[in-house]
Amino acid sequence: MSDMKRILFVVISSLLAVSCSVISKEVRKEAQQGVPFRDLVENTSHYIGKTVLLGGYILTARGGAGGVLIEVSQAPLSTWEIPGDRARTEGRFVVIDKHSEDLAKFREGLAITVAGRVLGRMTAGTENCPNPCLEVESRELHVRWGQGVRGSGFVDLGNDFNSPWYFDGDSRYPYGRSRHGELE
Repeated sequence: MSDMKRILFVVISSLLAVSCSVISKEVRKEAQQGVPFRDLVENTSHYIGKTVLLGGYILTARGGAGGVLIEVSQAPLSTWEIPGDRARTEGRFVVIDKHSEDLAKFREGLAITVAGRVLGRMTAGTENCPNPCLEVESRELHVRWGQGVRGSGFVDLGNDFNSPWYFDGDSRYPYGRSRHGELE
């Protein structure tokens, strides 16, 4: 590949990565970049009041006087700010979303990306956190459909088992069927 083609490839790839981000450009600029999740949990006091980008999969959600409290199993974010492999989780975090009161959109298992302000760390052994976990107030929040669900416009290039490109289901079942025929 010639140098010109490589430069063109890098430029186009960069533009696509930025244009496909789910968090606004302004909030992304304010967010702490490249901070490992484990560091956020272990050194929470250094990040209180700062904006971070986190992703994962919803475990539970419940309403309260201050909005919706969402418990999330952390997963690393892709270039497009999409939660990746569930098995690579480094813990849990709790999101307080004061902008929504609709619990229906926060179903268990759905992928979520959050840009939020760090509030602190919840004590281990509480109802939401068996281990110490980060507490974040959402500034922007995006929930995505889960595997095998049709009808939502969202693309992530993953491996064969996690890829939204892969659907081998029966259209009569809204959540599809797995490769082995069981309901997902």
